[in-house]
Amino acid sequence: MKKIREFIGSDMFNHIAMSGPDIANFFDPSVVQSAEEKLSYAKGIICVYPYMMLGNYCSWKFGDEPAPRNYEEFKNDSMPALQKKIFPMLEKCFNDSRPITGTERAEIMIPIFTDIVPFHVLPGFYNYMYGNTKGAKDIREWVDANRPTMISLLGGVILKAVYDETKPMDYHAKTEVFLFIATRMPYLLLKKYYDWHFGAEVVEMGPPPGEHK
Repeated sequence: MKKIREFIGSDMFNHIAMSGPDIANFFDPSVVQSAEEKLSYAKGIICVYPYMMLGNYCSWKFGDEPAPRNYEEFKNDSMPALQKKIFPMLEKCFNDSRPITGTERAEIMIPIFTDIVPFHVLPGFYNYMYGNTKGAKDIREWVDANRPTMISLLGGVILKAVYDETKPMDYHAKTEVFLFIATRMPYLLLKKYYDWHFGAEVVEMGPPPGEHK
């Protein structure tokens, strides 16, 4: 049986290798980027990348078995809907002619990372692929299990500190936060989704030291 951790390990490694330097440059004060350039990159990494990850997942999951439905049809419907919601929010954050405060930026960006994107993409994917199949579960169970942590821990603690203008965060630390959000968090959520949907994988452990079968 295919192991989801094997897919995540290889796909996440490739994504980190390809996107990690760009994310670091995004926050590096020595790298000069215009607001327009930053906006363009933010739109891609936030609203396009999750669908690329799911496309790779589908290629792995359904490489030798029929897919319940065509993934491209889901992407072609779901991604524009997300962009329509997110793009105006991002445009407010990357507009040199109308700068906003860190508090205002936090009010816009934190819900994007912790609520809007993850719980638009994965639940939509499950409902599209499996919602009308025999034995389909209610994806709201998965949302209810994961949304509080995303909002309270990632949003209410970590990202709140990132955007706190009274205690400016070192850009190295800020970079690490967003490297996690952009390159690891999507795969952690995918693993949680996979375990909820198909059952958690059991990690086989060897015998304790000194014991042999």
